[in-house]
Amino acid sequence: MKSKKNEKPTFIYAVTMQNHGPYLDTRYGDNTEKIVDSYSSETNQILNTYGTGIIHSDNALHSLFDTLGSLKEPTLVVFFGDHLPALGNVYNELNYKSNNFLEQELNMKKTPLVVWNNFDKEIDEIGAISSSFLAPKIMEWAELDSPSYYSFLSNFSKLLPGYTSVVKLSGEGDLFTETPKELSEKEYISINSI
Repeated sequence: MKSKKNEKPTFIYAVTMQNHGPYLDTRYGDNTEKIVDSYSSETNQILNTYGTGIIHSDNALHSLFDTLGSLKEPTLVVFFGDHLPALGNVYNELNYKSNNFLEQELNMKKTPLVVWNNFDKEIDEIGAISSSFLAPKIMEWAELDSPSYYSFLSNFSKLLPGYTSVVKLSGEGDLFTETPKELSEKEYISINSI
């Protein structure tokens, strides 16, 4: 995307904390949306505060897309979160937590990914992917050449598309705490092989 004040292509990596916790507060006061009212008072407060923030974020994202849609330059937006919100006891009350540690860790890392562009680029469903593997996908979607390191990331993500310090998710859906030895010993996994 080109900035309205910059004639050169612009890359912006923006991090928002607009809807970050804690949520057991009244930050929106009388403007808090009443989204739920069927759980404990604490859970209702948390979900209503969080939900109100989501509504505000959704409206802001819509406004961003409207503004960027009026630009003539090809523009790509990738919008994602890195983990679910810390909602305290809400997950227990709503029976969202798993008794399996690795499943629980994976569940807490699953977030939506929104990809928008104004140049009619079709974006295929990519399934599970760690945010650390998004850069090669973004370069592909933007139709830009990638550095060699991105080939490594792309190849690695095909083997373990979910990869965090705590949980690893294979392409077949298996969960691990450590990178499986048979994968870490593959030649193309080694950075030295690039």
